[in-house]
Formats: sequence, C-alpha cells, structure tokens
Amino acid sequence: MSPQLVIFALFIFGIFCSFIASQKNRNPVAWFFLGFFFSLIALIAIAAMPSISQKKSKVGLKKCPSCAEDVKAEAKICRFCQAELPVLSEANWFDSATEEQKLKIHHHKIVFENGKYVFKFFKRTTRFAKLEDAIKHADYCEKNL
Repeated sequence: MSPQLVIFALFIFGIFCSFIASQKNRNPVAWFFLGFFFSLIALIAIAAMPSISQKKSKVGLKKCPSCAEDVKAEAKICRFCQAELPVLSEANWFDSATEEQKLKIHHHKIVFENGKYVFKFFKRTTRFAKLEDAIKHADYCEKNL
C-alpha cells in the first residue's frame, strides 16, 4: 500500500472522529488528531462515549423576581436589572429550593438557622453556607453509614 493512501485513510479517520466528537459536544480538533494517530481505536472510543450536555447546571442559582434571570443564590442585587433580591430568612428559605432539594431536605432533616444550613448526624452538627453542600454532605454520610 502506498504511503499517500495510508495518509489519506488516516486523514479520513480523523475527519470521522472529529465529526462524531462535534455531534457529542466534545473537542473536535483533539479528536481529529486522536483519529489520525489511532484510527479505528479512536473511532470506536468516540462512538462509545456519551454526549456532553450543554445545559448549564443551575445549582447555586436563583431566579430574580423582577427580570427572571438566573443569579447566584448569595446575591443581594440582580446583576441584570439591579433589583434588590429577597434575602433568605428562616421563614422563606425552603421556598427557594428546587423540588429535588425539598425532597432531600425532608429526607435528611436539614434546617436553616442563623443564616446557615444545618445537618445533624448522630451527635455531630455541621453548618453550611450553601444548601447544595449540606445536601452533598448528608448524602455522603448516609452512604457511608
């Protein structure tokens, strides 16, 4: 087989890997070179890989009541419309949680005291600034019981 034909075949593998990678929201340039140098192995690898979701995680965000844009949960003023955001209090902290978080809050008996999320596990009390951190810790403690 001639060297030109081998280079052409490797180039085709690179293009196929690059195309599949771009469809799965992965780096097409890197996958072109992987396909070029590792041909069939890289093609099988990228075909077997799951797609990366482009949706941003909304953990740690809340909606501004004025403009409905997502802002950080700790923000006091919306960066989009400059409206003052409601501050979490012991009365309204639960309402700002997502449905999934509300289930976890009930399951782990997480409470909000003095501006902190409190999780009690046996005789140990742990306080967190972020609800996500309290839930992650509670899940971890439950798994490793």
